Amino acid sequence: MYKVEELKTMLFIDIETASSHADYNEWLDSLPSNSNMKSWWDEKCKAIRQERPDLIKLNEEGLYNTQSPLYPEWARLVCISMGQIKFNELDEPVDFKVRTFSGDEKQMLEEFLGVLGTIFSKVPSIKIVGHYIKGFDIPFICRKAMMLGVKLPHQLHMQKIKPWDNCLLDTAEIWKFGGWTSAKLGVVCESLGIPSPKEQMEGGEVSSNYWKGNLDQIIQYCERDVKATGNVLLRLSGMTVLPFES
Repeated sequence: MYKVEELKTMLFIDIETASSHADYNEWLDSLPSNSNMKSWWDEKCKAIRQERPDLIKLNEEGLYNTQSPLYPEWARLVCISMGQIKFNELDEPVDFKVRTFSGDEKQMLEEFLGVLGTIFSKVPSIKIVGHYIKGFDIPFICRKAMMLGVKLPHQLHMQKIKPWDNCLLDTAEIWKFGGWTSAKLGVVCESLGIPSPKEQMEGGEVSSNYWKGNLDQIIQYCERDVKATGNVLLRLSGMTVLPFES
């Protein structure tokens, strides 16, 4: 499906997010007296219940604790992992190099986007790859950057870029193969016989683990997602997948 030359110019990305505060009441207490965010959250909850009938019984507090990590206006970035497949002189995949950014949100974004901008300047043809990266990871990063006053590289000014000219490659779209539906990364991995990244944690558990102080486990989970996405493209390209320990 993809040639080695194409895989060499792919940068795999994944993010993990958590609620902006440890719980709903702490978030309410943090709001300025003139804030309308409580009202906006109430409206968001109505929309969530309409889209997700299985969540209809959850009140605003319950939805904050479980759903707010999906929305940058009510969430925080926990970490960003980026990785690249390394090949030997025979063009065989031999390693997967991963770097993770974490800590203060603004500093994290400045560092990550600075590195990304440098990569774009050196390799203009680089593709940013992830699972549901077009619908979640990159929009979340961009919106958070705007909220925190962090400059985006022009390659991420998606509102100005034609869909066929953008730098994003979404493995969820690839897995559709022209069909209507795709699948979660863990499902794709198991279907292809690739080790699943979801063995130790699920996405819905990230926020609670973050507020319990389990950042190292979250970073490991994020890096496993990045490696799993790389393995999906290796398998689809008829190449040997890499172990997570590499």
